[in-house]
Amino acid sequence: MRLTDITSRYDALQLFLSRRRGNVNFTVNYTLSKATDYGSGNGDTWDPGADWKDLSYNFGRSSDERRHIFVSTFTYRFPFWLDRQDLVGSLLGGWEVSGITRYQTGSPYSVSGNTSIGGRRGDFSGGDERLSNAGELLADNSWAWLDTGKFKVAPESRLGESKRNAFIGPSYKVWDISLRKQFRLKGSVKAQLQADFFNAFNQVNLQNPALVMVFAGFWRFTF
Repeated sequence: MRLTDITSRYDALQLFLSRRRGNVNFTVNYTLSKATDYGSGNGDTWDPGADWKDLSYNFGRSSDERRHIFVSTFTYRFPFWLDRQDLVGSLLGGWEVSGITRYQTGSPYSVSGNTSIGGRRGDFSGGDERLSNAGELLADNSWAWLDTGKFKVAPESRLGESKRNAFIGPSYKVWDISLRKQFRLKGSVKAQLQADFFNAFNQVNLQNPALVMVFAGFWRFTF
């Protein structure tokens, strides 16, 4: 049996724009949102030593929050050589390109410390938690992201001072594009040639780093 008295709140601004006529069709969707709660799932647990009667320590961004989400679809039908009945019209006329692009900010995460009485959130000295070259591939094939010098394990005499889900992970960006053309074979019979390019610009999308500190520093920092 589970009993919970936590609450959550979600506020958002949603915008939508579309065009569905002519050779250029598109939709644009944008959401600006803020989501907060005291726990985002059954797996959320309290730090050892936390007062279960004081919910404020576990208040923070929802694990599901994505502050900015932008999604757009488009289709462009090339208007060239459509009326030509010769070889040029057959090969070059009737092409169209379409696609979908998505951008969203990263998901929230916490940095925890590993102590002799169990895992708990760490201390954070303040400022920007990320390195100046966050998101760049380093010479050792690792990815720069977190400035680990700004974190330390909280002493066992008190709880960690960093807030729950106080930090935002890498954003997500992707373009999927399709190029296609229809060929008329005979009468009403048609054939379609289509090429699909998923993540067409080969954008690297990192997940949140998995982070745990010990007294000597970070023992795990991976994506």
